[in-house]
Amino acid sequence: IGIIGSTIFQEVTQQTISPGDTISLGGYDMRLDNSFLAQGEDDRTMSIANVTLLRDGNVVDQLRPRRDFFPSGSPMSIAGVHSNVKGDFYTLLIFTENDQVTFRVYWNPLVNFVWWGGVLLIIGTIIATWPGREPAIIRQPRRSSITATAAAGD
Repeated sequence: IGIIGSTIFQEVTQQTISPGDTISLGGYDMRLDNSFLAQGEDDRTMSIANVTLLRDGNVVDQLRPRRDFFPSGSPMSIAGVHSNVKGDFYTLLIFTENDQVTFRVYWNPLVNFVWWGGVLLIIGTIIATWPGREPAIIRQPRRSSITATAAAGD
């Protein structure tokens, strides 16, 4: 159910927004609060966004997706993730230019059923392999076989 639900019902969008703007997906609104550049200890440059995740106007979570640029030239994206029983909300920072930020946002419903299915599989395996009680041995009394021999002529 988890794999099917997260695959079939997955929602994805990619949008460029400015601070104060929102992206709506999967019943959530993601608002860009601000973005900035920072320097890491290992000479990487980090492009960071602070976003607020809202549902029905109420703050659900604060996410901080970022994109790291290393001197070797290979960038790495760090997702902002919000998980609950209904699914996972992922946001990736793709690109920043001036005040505008491009995000790729994913809503994966029912993905937690994958993990619960694994737990259920493990529990079922433990139950199936658990040693049972020794079978009861029922002893029946032995019947002695008595053979009668008759003498000829009697």
